[in-house]
Amino acid sequence: MKTRIILLFISISYLSIGQNIYPIVYNDCITSQFFLEGKEINAAYDDKMLIDDIIKSIEVKTLNKIKGTIYFQVVIDTLGNHCCVSIKDELNSKGKKIDFKSIIDNHTKWSIPIRKEKKTTVAAMIRLEFEKEKIILKRMGYNGKIGWIELSKYELIKNK
Repeated sequence: MKTRIILLFISISYLSIGQNIYPIVYNDCITSQFFLEGKEINAAYDDKMLIDDIIKSIEVKTLNKIKGTIYFQVVIDTLGNHCCVSIKDELNSKGKKIDFKSIIDNHTKWSIPIRKEKKTTVAAMIRLEFEKEKIILKRMGYNGKIGWIELSKYELIKNK
């Protein structure tokens, strides 16, 4: 019995297959199984390019008024197709008016994820922090032994 519980915990922690991480869940994505990125980035996307691709759809006047943090879970399949499956929105009212799911789904382009030298469907975890003078993008991973890991970070200074 104890062995079964340990195996179940290890399976959930390491694989995290098909799990929506954030509370706002979208059901328009075709996802059967996927792995969360762990200790390394599997779906490559230059951080500067990613933040530029996300914010270019937002008017500068509005962009400068957004404050807070938004989290995205984006599933990328073995062909590079992607879809935002869940979001956690901690933005102010200006940020809540932006359709970030549509921006992620229609204005980003992901590489084919490679995990353990094989094409694999993965979920990339993105955190965007909107501060007064900068926007911070963090790529996050999850490892069952140590929890959340910051995989990369990019800071964009806002133009006034």
